[in-house]
Amino acid sequence: MKNNGTSPITFAATASGNAPFTRTHTLALSAGSVTVPAGGSATLDATVTLTSANAGTQTAFNEVAGVITLTPGLGQNNDVT
Repeated sequence: MKNNGTSPITFAATASGNAPFTRTHTLALSAGSVTVPAGGSATLDATVTLTSANAGTQTAFNEVAGVITLTPGLGQNNDVT
């Protein structure tokens, strides 16, 4: 994420799998929040985990999906949510 503003901004971060549309899996984030410094950038790692049994075969098209939601702190990001 990049912050072009003049103040740091903190986001609450949540993740969820996109069931029932994909194979059973988990989606985990490296942190529950991230602060992006003024004029700077920050990263947030996401890890998708699924078992080999849920992955299917190499001949089939299989996918997993999830949703990452970043919610700005109150009074930050011009209160855009």
